[in-house]
Amino acid sequence: MNNQNILLTLILGSFFMIMAYLLLVVFGFRAQLDTVYLAILIGLICSLLSGIIMHFRVARLKQQFAGTNLIVKKNEAIIIDGMANFNNQMGKLYLTNQRIVFLPKISNSAKEAGFNIVLSKIESVMILKTANFIPKGIIIKSPLKERSFEVDYADDWRCLIEWQLLLFKSKNEMAKTNAV
Repeated sequence: MNNQNILLTLILGSFFMIMAYLLLVVFGFRAQLDTVYLAILIGLICSLLSGIIMHFRVARLKQQFAGTNLIVKKNEAIIIDGMANFNNQMGKLYLTNQRIVFLPKISNSAKEAGFNIVLSKIESVMILKTANFIPKGIIIKSPLKERSFEVDYADDWRCLIEWQLLLFKSKNEMAKTNAV
């Protein structure tokens, strides 16, 4: 358990302690020292239980996404990565200096395999919006397909992808002029 989880568990314990005290007073217990001790005990038990539940939940999530690590090619660097949803399938989305990669969470189905989009094949990147104004994800258009990803910080993803596209195109143009 890291420090953030311990802090959250302490906050939850304090919340449960205050709620237990208020409920004990409301249900007829006198506001005496015994009631305070009982509320502290209930708060400690609830915070311990919530900490244990949180620990196992985080461990399960880590196990689910343990196989979603990108194998980086030679001369390739990861620019950004984050959790993404593609066709109701959770996974990890990576932007490198050469491609965009989606790796789904561990699955036994071959249908749920990951895929690459090479930067040279990308025509445009747009923001996917909910109710026509709330950014929800990104849409990547290539000559053959249009893929939508629900991601956090969609504007940042779009900007970084467009920036990598500019860098990729300028490198290719420089290589062409140097070859001549």
